[in-house]
Amino acid sequence: MYLFVANKAPLLVNEVPSGSLIIGALLSFLSFSIGWILVGISCLKARIIPKYISILIICGGIFGFKALTIPYLFILAIAVGFLGKWIYDNPKLTYENMPSLIPKKDNRKPYHK
Repeated sequence: MYLFVANKAPLLVNEVPSGSLIIGALLSFLSFSIGWILVGISCLKARIIPKYISILIICGGIFGFKALTIPYLFILAIAVGFLGKWIYDNPKLTYENMPSLIPKKDNRKPYHK
């Protein structure tokens, strides 16, 4: 990546990062982190994957803000690895086999004015 930037914009490589470059980096890391947190929360609430994997995804999202540094990267990598192993070990996962995805019967009466 560094070589690509150096070839396309050599002045950018020699400059001290400031302004829009820092804001862009912060926004990209923040959206990455929030995205994984929301994926973990939605999987936890829907109960479509095991709870421990959902919690690991949430933790990976929390530490995802520093995802380019080695110790923080492993949490999300382990979560995605466990998710892949779980999917591989359960080849018959279908919509009908997951009771949390089947809509419950709604016994409420419709609201009319």
